[in-house]
Amino acid sequence: MMATEKYCTLIDQLCEQLGIENPESMYETCNLEISDVGFTLSQGDEEDEDGLYVYCDLGSLTELPTAIYAQVVINVLEANLYMKGDNAPRFGFNSETGRVVMMHRLQLQELTIDGLSELLTNLIDYVPQWRAETLGTSTGN
Repeated sequence: MMATEKYCTLIDQLCEQLGIENPESMYETCNLEISDVGFTLSQGDEEDEDGLYVYCDLGSLTELPTAIYAQVVINVLEANLYMKGDNAPRFGFNSETGRVVMMHRLQLQELTIDGLSELLTNLIDYVPQWRAETLGTSTGN
């Protein structure tokens, strides 16, 4: 699918804010690392062209003892039960990497660069606290 003009404009603006050259290379999938927090941004498919998906890497579970690993998985699944609304964040687990992710679906037509920047800033502030409380570390490794 070709990226929409709105999506490309947001990626251009974000890359400008972050000092990233060649934003066109980020149109298909925009992978960023900001303050030790990994993000992936991508536009929805043909059935969801107005969706911007922001995936935030919360950290790895592969080094955790089995009991803690199981408890983290249970906790993020339980948290999903209480997230309400179409644009509410959701937790997920990438079984290929062993990492927990938080996914936000945003509506492109309503989104501004200020709104996207605010979300990323909030996540950058949130992730170290989540990692410390949940994984016992401040880094994602």
